[in-house]
Amino acid sequence: MNRMSLWNVSMVMAPNLFHGDRRQEVRPTKTFAAAMATLNPALCVMSQVPCFLLAQVRRMNQASNRRRAPSRVRKRPQQDAPPLCDDVIRVRAPLQVKVSTAMRLDTTTTARNVTERFPRDAHSGETLRLYEAGGNIGERRLQPDCLLLDVYRVNPGCDWLIKP
Repeated sequence: MNRMSLWNVSMVMAPNLFHGDRRQEVRPTKTFAAAMATLNPALCVMSQVPCFLLAQVRRMNQASNRRRAPSRVRKRPQQDAPPLCDDVIRVRAPLQVKVSTAMRLDTTTTARNVTERFPRDAHSGETLRLYEAGGNIGERRLQPDCLLLDVYRVNPGCDWLIKP
């Protein structure tokens, strides 16, 4: 979690994005930082990966998983993992609880709905995030308004993790 204010982040990022004379004064730096502070709220939208690229990464990961030779080491079966029904996911919060929680998905279930079911640490004040890990993708943090049933249908073999 970044505890820097928006202005401080802008002051750090501005010289890297707006190249100028090496003999810059403080005034141009403040002007560039003000421009960055204006752009920062839109950065989360501008930095999202388009769906077609994400689908291509999933296909590449599936192809590389098929090419790998099977491992001789056997994985231990999970103790708390009985088979689940369709549209039911098992969410783990390894930093909070030792067991996983089963949740049924419907067409309106979002990542925010899932993270709200887990208690937050009042002392740290960190926001909990839902991650999709494994299956046909490495690991990615899901946006709070992401519809989970769509993600589940694209990647049914993934693990669902709650992390700060």
